[in-house]
Amino acid sequence: MRYFIGCFILFFIFVLSSCNIFLSPPLLRENENDSQRQLTAFTAAPSSDTSIVTMWNWKNPQYWISDDEIIEELRIIHSTLGYPEFVIPFTGESYNSPGDWQQDWTGLKAGITHYFSLFVKNQNGGWVPSYKVKVTLPGELVQNVIYLRINSLNVDNAGSEETLPDNTLEIGGSKWAVLFFDIPGDVYIKQATITVSLSSGSITDIVFAPLDDYLVGGGMDKWDVLSNNSVVRESDQAAFTSNLGTFDITSVVRAAVIGPEHAILIKTQSSSFDLDNNASAPFVTADVIK
Repeated sequence: MRYFIGCFILFFIFVLSSCNIFLSPPLLRENENDSQRQLTAFTAAPSSDTSIVTMWNWKNPQYWISDDEIIEELRIIHSTLGYPEFVIPFTGESYNSPGDWQQDWTGLKAGITHYFSLFVKNQNGGWVPSYKVKVTLPGELVQNVIYLRINSLNVDNAGSEETLPDNTLEIGGSKWAVLFFDIPGDVYIKQATITVSLSSGSITDIVFAPLDDYLVGGGMDKWDVLSNNSVVRESDQAAFTSNLGTFDITSVVRAAVIGPEHAILIKTQSSSFDLDNNASAPFVTADVIK
């Protein structure tokens, strides 16, 4: 009897998947260079010997995107037998908001490979296979990894902008800086700090925030999307009220891992100060699991 039931379940799943009930044609934007893509990253990394964190970058849609392209829900399905190829109801973990971007999978078996498939549901109700990643436990902990600034930008509320090789980052209420780092996209940030060198002025408040989208257009365009937080993952920013040269920004760097440009915004509300952007450029020191 149990054998019959098992065979029936397998046959039922096969028929459903063959009939394409749970999957629709891949109508979502798939070009990795398309800046209007809603889903721009999906990665996974060990977070301990028996856990894995999956991370993704889900942007809000442009107003003109058609219903069959708009992402309404994400679902991630885990397996140790290989990549899940289709969605079965009541399996995996589902997410309904672009504010969701990470999931820690705990109690996993070490010494084997774990597979994760990410599916997206468009507003027409069709499921679209999107990303696949795999991780073998346990991972490797590497401490004191240095990530360097590879580019930088100063932009102000008048639309003026300056990029490298400018030697100074000017920070004030109406002028902010964005740093682009060589952070890889497939590591778990266990702990991270940023080191900056104050060359003039005084820090009474400073904020570090990860970017979750490309920073494009002219200077005024850049200022607008930074100031209205449309490219800033505000929920994972870190704020400080001191002149310390080293700041713990673990949450910021963890989110920047999945940002398309691995970029971090530095801003202030009431301070006015300059940071050295030359030989002692701002850098990130991190303990990572990979």
